[in-house]
Amino acid sequence: MVETAEDNSRPGLRERKKAQVRDLIVETAVNQLVENGFHETTVEAIAAEAQISSRTFFRYFASKEDAALAVLDRLDTRMVECFAERLASEPILTGLCEALSQAWRECWGERVQQHHLRLFSLVNEVPSLLAANARRDAEQRERLVDVTALRPGFTDEWARLAVAGFEGAFHVAVRAWRAEGGESVESLLTHMWRCVGELPRAIATAHQGDAQ
Repeated sequence: MVETAEDNSRPGLRERKKAQVRDLIVETAVNQLVENGFHETTVEAIAAEAQISSRTFFRYFASKEDAALAVLDRLDTRMVECFAERLASEPILTGLCEALSQAWRECWGERVQQHHLRLFSLVNEVPSLLAANARRDAEQRERLVDVTALRPGFTDEWARLAVAGFEGAFHVAVRAWRAEGGESVESLLTHMWRCVGELPRAIATAHQGDAQ
């Protein structure tokens, strides 16, 4: 059977349509969670606003948590891509900070930034979101370790130590950012750079204390 140009185009069109539906579900879930609260937001409400059936919703996501956290999945994927593209000679912590900064600025534009930032804060307030996000964090950690371990002279153990140090500093930065109101991406990135910059001195100081 000879395929026509029209036949060849159909899978691409179908995939684009699926991506559009998926993006609509994600944005609707984020908006409802932020505006209405976690417990008031249901799969049925998300589906109704997105003008799809609940059955269609579950073809894309297992839960409202998964749908909302998909915006962070997109951010994670872009961060790994950015990090993999950076020079191998660059200090690891600098590269991780630069990669995350680039991913945040690219993925979260002004139009959706405030809702996404509010969701980022909500993750730490809702137990089921926190649990789902912990699983997502673990998957992202492994991706970053894999890319880091490819750098010259790095072992898997060193890669895990470097990524763990970055993650710890970033979580401290998020805590400080939330304490001051969590108003913008730039303020979060400022806290991230500060905390990552303090990490070597904090470790050295702790080591000196242990040696005394």
